[in-house]
Amino acid sequence: NTNIVTNTLRTRNVSTNTSNSVPSRARTTSAVDSWRSSSGRRLSRNANDEGVASLFAPTYRTFSGYDMVVTVELPLSNNFRITKVIGAFQTVTYSIHNNKCPIRVLGDMNVRRYVPGPRTIAGTLILTVFDRHWIKELLGSYKKIKSETERYFLADELPSFNMTISCTNEYGHDAKLALYGVTLVDEGQVMSINDVYTENTYTFYATAVEYLDRVEETSSYKKKPNSNLPVKGSKPKPSDESESGKTEETTSEQPKKDEFNTKYIYDKSSAIEKLKEIDKEGKNDFNKDIDELVDKYNNGKVTDEKLTNKLADIIKDESKREQKLWEKNITNTALKEIKSSKEDEETKKWQQNKIKDNATYVNGVIEENNTKLANERVKEKINQKEDKT
Repeated sequence: NTNIVTNTLRTRNVSTNTSNSVPSRARTTSAVDSWRSSSGRRLSRNANDEGVASLFAPTYRTFSGYDMVVTVELPLSNNFRITKVIGAFQTVTYSIHNNKCPIRVLGDMNVRRYVPGPRTIAGTLILTVFDRHWIKELLGSYKKIKSETERYFLADELPSFNMTISCTNEYGHDAKLALYGVTLVDEGQVMSINDVYTENTYTFYATAVEYLDRVEETSSYKKKPNSNLPVKGSKPKPSDESESGKTEETTSEQPKKDEFNTKYIYDKSSAIEKLKEIDKEGKNDFNKDIDELVDKYNNGKVTDEKLTNKLADIIKDESKREQKLWEKNITNTALKEIKSSKEDEETKKWQQNKIKDNATYVNGVIEENNTKLANERVKEKINQKEDKT
């Protein structure tokens, strides 16, 4: 590609050259040399070198809509939040308007300065309509937490939520953009014989924008480049090389990682089972507190709002108790074992970060599980009261 570009430029420059002017090729080279020298680099004049095209080769840091996923986070009281990945998004736009006011003085018709005024952040959302409205799943979770399963809701009644647009391309580069305090204002939907698919459209206001930025690597998360994609200065693999031609390092390291994950890393179901095993008290006090609260609610001593708030406090206290139990019996024990192991320091550090990340994940699992159990128990007790009535 570089040779083609070079030859094309050479042909074009020769055809436009005249005896009374500086050669076009010389002008082009001079401009490029000037630009390269200003950036502290050198441009190779050898046609076999990488040349101008190589200036842009190491980037690969752009993203298309195909590389993006939208996550909606709905913050609630008592640190509860509903998080959903919405796959129906087609388009997200935003604009920022600052009503800057002019400063004028006597004797001068021109504006002296502009001072910042009120700022407004707004935008539009466009979603593809499948067999149900995109908001249904979000509203379902919201109603369960609020214990208002029978109430009729529309999308503009939701509290302000946050949107995160996560980007990952085929070269392994990541970025994110966030909109905070999104409030839906207008909603529209057109169903027409002239359209091959149906769209939901919204306009919204937001309180803040976090501009698109790279996601920095951490010690517990290292991005691995895709070996099937071109890298600057790399040579193509031989045709007879297949997946069986993995390096010895990868082959030797994989069993160690698998053994480590099996022993120390927990998914949702295994974490819940392990918690039942180490929790000697069980959920006796948790269930007892919920039963007492629902009894008061059934007898009219507690309002709907007070029931929701008290239930949130019970869930929070139980989650804290179980999280401390997990930290004491699982996380700290694992960290001690790793510290006394014979692995090298870099491996130990990776393992410790992995365990801490897993502990954070398990904390979320505990809170989610307790919320689910509490809602089920409240619903069961209320239904029992209705059956008796």
